[in-house]
Amino acid sequence: MNRSIAKKLIALCGYLLLILLLVWKQDILLDAMDKGADMPWLVFGLAILFALVPVFPYGLIGAVTGAIYGPVVGGLIVWSASTTAALIMFFFARRLFAEQMSGYLQRHQQIERLTKLFERNSFLAILFARLIPIIPAAVVNIYSGLVRTPLWIFLTATALGKLPTMIVFATVGDQALTSWRNLLVVVAIYAIFLALVYLIYRNAQKKLSR
Repeated sequence: MNRSIAKKLIALCGYLLLILLLVWKQDILLDAMDKGADMPWLVFGLAILFALVPVFPYGLIGAVTGAIYGPVVGGLIVWSASTTAALIMFFFARRLFAEQMSGYLQRHQQIERLTKLFERNSFLAILFARLIPIIPAAVVNIYSGLVRTPLWIFLTATALGKLPTMIVFATVGDQALTSWRNLLVVVAIYAIFLALVYLIYRNAQKKLSR
């Protein structure tokens, strides 16, 4: 068997095993996070695992971390964990599948046009995909790794785009245990923030399409 194919198969099998492990042991791992107030590195590592394998919405991980450490520290932990996981998936896609997928993308004109548009505006595309999390994060990570997105653009746009959402997730977890009124205020502010980001995105999209 070709060594390149063997590496891809080993990597895919490893990822599948990780999925099975998290699905099978998710209650134990969540309980470990909940009791890990004195072990931030353990919580950070588990947050990376849950970001790599989205067994359930990552907002739950952010809320649990926020309830443990508060909105600032908890938000920074899940933000750095989520960004780290995004980089891992980016490198996973680029190192193992970018060469093969480039030929596939070029054979389909519609996908190739979308790819060229994405590459010309990759910073804004990734930034808004993070700020308005409609597209699954894994799709953004893998697609960015498959096309010619520079690492520094991917990392900068991802880190900036994820920060507000992760802080909100942690704040929601913290406020859910202290004040429902404050929780509603946080959710309302975040909803307004997303609406403003969407309007800016639509305006930028119109200018770029001219």
